[in-house]
Amino acid sequence: MVLVLVALPALVMFLSRNETKKEAKQAAVECVEGYLGALAAADAKAVLAYVDGPVLATDEVLAASAKAAPITDVRVEHVYGSTDSATVRATFVLGSADVVYVYEVAKWSGPWKVTNGTELVRDLVASDIGLVVNGQAVPGTAFGSDGLSFLVPGTYTVTTSTQYYTVVDGTFALPADKPKVALALSDEGVEVFRTAVRAAVDTCLASTDLVAGCGLDVAAVLEDGTAVDAGSVTRTLTPEAEASLAELVPYVTPFNPMCPYAPSPGPVVTSATGVRDGQAVSGDVGIRSTEMGPGVSPMTLGAPRVQMTDPALPVTWISR
Repeated sequence: MVLVLVALPALVMFLSRNETKKEAKQAAVECVEGYLGALAAADAKAVLAYVDGPVLATDEVLAASAKAAPITDVRVEHVYGSTDSATVRATFVLGSADVVYVYEVAKWSGPWKVTNGTELVRDLVASDIGLVVNGQAVPGTAFGSDGLSFLVPGTYTVTTSTQYYTVVDGTFALPADKPKVALALSDEGVEVFRTAVRAAVDTCLASTDLVAGCGLDVAAVLEDGTAVDAGSVTRTLTPEAEASLAELVPYVTPFNPMCPYAPSPGPVVTSATGVRDGQAVSGDVGIRSTEMGPGVSPMTLGAPRVQMTDPALPVTWISR
């Protein structure tokens, strides 16, 4: 009898733990089923209750996804875990594509959540570039404090309403694809960029002053001691720079998307007159205003940046 009395509490605890784990597994299954069911129903509020973080999900965005590729035939199985976390294998059909995905779910201080139910789309950054996802303008509040946003499983088409811009690789399905969404200038934007840069270069070339911008400023006194005569500077594009200006390829960065840049168009022959060691001299000015004379390395245009959202399209230059 003593043995029975000692073993009974242990047996009760064993059965209780088993029951708790069984309940946890069931809760984990229900969490994933509920999450995928909410996605299938395009119920953004229900979806957001299952995930944390800056998730870009609205009824309209999810409805467009469901219309393009509905989520059907959801099956959840193979649960492994403990009373507060679990790994759940789920299968479903997205449009016509079979999807197999392993979800991580956990219960920390509140209801069960899907901890890996979203995908980071790295170039969906900032809130001032007029992003449109599945036909819906993206509000700034859809982004986290670091400018990043996450999407839930579904089908997406990302465009932009900002003039002169387009989105590259903006159509994708999650979780099957690994989206590489990128913002770029449209064909019209590229032409506008090139025209703005060319106009700035022409203004620079027309100047005979020491300071003309565009990376071609000449020091009043060169490193070889030449005192350059003010107003004597001439600047002439090389054939290389002339050709490069016509084919400039602007790049858009996610950190400053409204101010795309292009590499330096190339060298410019820069000449002037001056005085060195008491003697009048003339010739080409070397790169970085080092010297004046024959055989010097020519000065080079800076790398142009254009502020595309300013109607004046101002150009700034990054000197080498």
